[in-house]
Amino acid sequence: MTAVRAPADRDAAEAVRAVRWPGVAAGVGLGAFLDGIVLHQVLGWHHLVVAHRSADDLAGLPRNTFLAGVFHLAAWAVVAGAVYWLAANGAAARTAGPRRLTGLLLAGWGLFDLVDQVVFHLLLSAHHIRMVDEWLVYDAAYTVLGLALVVVGLRLALRQPYSAGRSGRATSVR
Repeated sequence: MTAVRAPADRDAAEAVRAVRWPGVAAGVGLGAFLDGIVLHQVLGWHHLVVAHRSADDLAGLPRNTFLAGVFHLAAWAVVAGAVYWLAANGAAARTAGPRRLTGLLLAGWGLFDLVDQVVFHLLLSAHHIRMVDEWLVYDAAYTVLGLALVVVGLRLALRQPYSAGRSGRATSVR
């Protein structure tokens, strides 16, 4: 027996479609902030272009610091634009609900990690997650984290709520 989607379920699915891109964009920007703050500043594992210009001496530090600032400004712009975009879709965001929006944010964060891995680590060889001899372990873990965030985020964003079927028992609406 297949459960019939209730109007509220259809509304929620349509709302998720309406806020999909602004939610993912907010996650991308917040993921970039986390990367810059935690990996660059708190842990000090790498700087943006440390493979090309070492930040271990005074000659390379200003360049890396400047580029980190540009990176943070770009992340801020993405988050600001996404917040405005979500606000413009306020009714859809409310209908989608916190669980689905959280899923979109997580998926965006994971997407940032994956794009960062491909662009900065593989294509540009600008840095690795941790600039040590066993860097591949850290890069692999970062990639797995990105994939996990995308999968978990999409599951949260796209999972349908449970609603009562004809028998009155809760059934999954998929």
